[in-house]
Amino acid sequence: MKFNLKSFFTFGILLTVITIICCEKEVIKVKEDTISPIITSEPEVLEVSDSSSTIFWITDEPCSVQVKYTISASSDTVTQSDSEFRQNHLIILTDLNPNTVYSYKTVNFDVSGNTTESNIYTFKTEIDTGNLILYGWDAFENGDFSQAAGYFDQYIQIDSLDAECFTGLGWSIMRIDSLDSSITSFNNALNINEEYINALAGLVLALYKKGEDLTVTIFGEQTLEQDSVYAFEHDTSFNFEDIHLILADSYNLLGMIEDAQIHIDPIFPDNELTPSDSTSWVVDDITYSTYEKALTAAIDYLKNLFWSGNSP
Repeated sequence: MKFNLKSFFTFGILLTVITIICCEKEVIKVKEDTISPIITSEPEVLEVSDSSSTIFWITDEPCSVQVKYTISASSDTVTQSDSEFRQNHLIILTDLNPNTVYSYKTVNFDVSGNTTESNIYTFKTEIDTGNLILYGWDAFENGDFSQAAGYFDQYIQIDSLDAECFTGLGWSIMRIDSLDSSITSFNNALNINEEYINALAGLVLALYKKGEDLTVTIFGEQTLEQDSVYAFEHDTSFNFEDIHLILADSYNLLGMIEDAQIHIDPIFPDNELTPSDSTSWVVDDITYSTYEKALTAAIDYLKNLFWSGNSP
């Protein structure tokens, strides 16, 4: 195992500080004191991980202390306290977010109630590489698509052969209307695993949004062939019914009306549209003069029903 001098040195400093604090006697002033404590050694971060930060500083007299910290640019402040009166202070902040910049300051109270605040400092937590994909999907499911894309992109820098991270990136940037980039990401995922179904389904949707109907039909059929009741687990509102409707619309735009009808039937079984029977050319109580017009109306009816007239 390779010896890490930096980690050994950091550990040695931290161990020394803890030893000093544990051995330090508590001193209580009994005389009247109106002078605020002085910070003789400014706060510094001794150690930081993806979820914690260890802060150390020294005051000229025994103090109880607080560290007030917040995510930079946020107004929500959290306070971590130590009620013991000491001169050497060590506070460990926990449950932090990975890869996040925090601002913090110390508040110091001597035994007479005099206070001193430090300057405001910042630190950044480490990247939790093992959970970047999980964080990405959490952000995606919460609607923060830019942050989700950032997590997936970070993971790609670590492992460029993971189909899921390219798929997550594709879905995230598609939701912020970067269609060309999302198509590239889905194709990257499929180059790694040509049967990765979330990448297939995402590619179908991105191509449909871009109006590439012929390619849509190829990958749409492949998706349903692989899973006829597909549902995207990170947004179950997108499922096999949407893919059927996408295929119906694309086939219809290509003039392949028989194929369009095939994909309408599973999601609109009561349509009863028949090319040779003009009495069946009725959609939403409106009769149409041709089968083709009725078929288009049925697709528009379903698009309005499923997507409120927009694409998913």
